[in-house]
Amino acid sequence: MGMSPALPRTSFNSPSLVRMLSNLAVPGIASADGAEASAAKHTLAERLSPWLAWTDAIALASVLEDGSAAKPSNTKAGKPAPATAVIEELARVRAALVRAVAADPVFAASHAGSTAGFAPYRHQYATHQRAMEARIGLLRAKVRAVLSGHSPNLRRLAALDAVLEQALSARERMLLSTVPQGLEKHFERLRQGGQEFDGKEIQGVLLAELETRLQPVEGLIDALGNEAQP
Repeated sequence: MGMSPALPRTSFNSPSLVRMLSNLAVPGIASADGAEASAAKHTLAERLSPWLAWTDAIALASVLEDGSAAKPSNTKAGKPAPATAVIEELARVRAALVRAVAADPVFAASHAGSTAGFAPYRHQYATHQRAMEARIGLLRAKVRAVLSGHSPNLRRLAALDAVLEQALSARERMLLSTVPQGLEKHFERLRQGGQEFDGKEIQGVLLAELETRLQPVEGLIDALGNEAQP
């Protein structure tokens, strides 16, 4: 029996991100996650259908029928790359993105009395989101290439992930774009109440978002590691 592909994320099932946004009373992803949890019993097709264009559905069906994973990858000849290589690359990418968030001076500085309001935070949040999307996208493609050099099951999983990333990336981007909007509302509530906003809260949310974005990559690496085990 072939490996069953992991159910793709159709809500942000990231306890740390959802919990943090809920604590800050930030609407959007936190409420959407709870609403979509009621659909957990639905089949894969039922959960994905509102998200996929017909062209995406055709591509997905092709992969599930093995049509897109019939041939091994031609990226590299010889022995398949070991799981340790992508595990180390994941660690490097995560560390670099964490350092960038932690070292951002905008989140450390006090903007009390500034007429700029939330604008500096919004700009930096979007900057880090773009960096995460770019770095993690490259890493995800690299991990898929490694999987494609292994068994037919892993090639199928890599092909499935490629289709799902293309089909769902716009939805993911839209959902995550609501996070800074919600944080801005939190900022305004504090300011109206005479309280000072702490930029470290944004850093915490960004780091939780980073872990959410890394979930698909970690799932692929886990699949690679599981197959490598005797």
